[in-house]
Amino acid sequence: MKRTILLFAGLVACSSAQAVFFDIEPNNSIATASPITRVGTGLFSDTGLGTLGGAGGDVDFYSIHLDANEVLTATTTPLSVFNFSPDTVLGVFTGDGTLQEFGDDSGDGTGSVVRYLAPTADTYFVAVSGSPDSTFTGGHTETGQYQLVVGVAPVPEPASFIILGAGLIAAARRRRKSGATQ
Repeated sequence: MKRTILLFAGLVACSSAQAVFFDIEPNNSIATASPITRVGTGLFSDTGLGTLGGAGGDVDFYSIHLDANEVLTATTTPLSVFNFSPDTVLGVFTGDGTLQEFGDDSGDGTGSVVRYLAPTADTYFVAVSGSPDSTFTGGHTETGQYQLVVGVAPVPEPASFIILGAGLIAAARRRRKSGATQ
């Protein structure tokens, strides 16, 4: 149990995080996206606060650089009207504006989640809009604040899985032998 806690603490310590990022208007297009700045490479997570404002129709874009074979996970949680508003949708876009992933109605039905495996190193864009705006053009009437949590994790290459597996097998054998001698 102590080793599991130490392993978890080590993983948390190896991840990097910035201060909170914000929805800086205007950020209603890829060209005007608010940046999410990563420090270093490897595990990363950050939290932002955004608002779908006005009378609805607001779309917020955020840019983030991903290396090849990194997994981006983005989650929105509504913060207005007892955490049920705004009802959000999420999208991940490439720089040319191509929608790669779409997410709607996770958990309580008003937050959203997307996961995307980056095939190449590039700047990608996370978009937050109101439901049912699946085209991210502002076709909704949702308003209110939301929390956006963005996480990035590298996908280990097969050799790392082999090394990890061999280490786990050796640890299990060692534990079995030490348990038998006690």
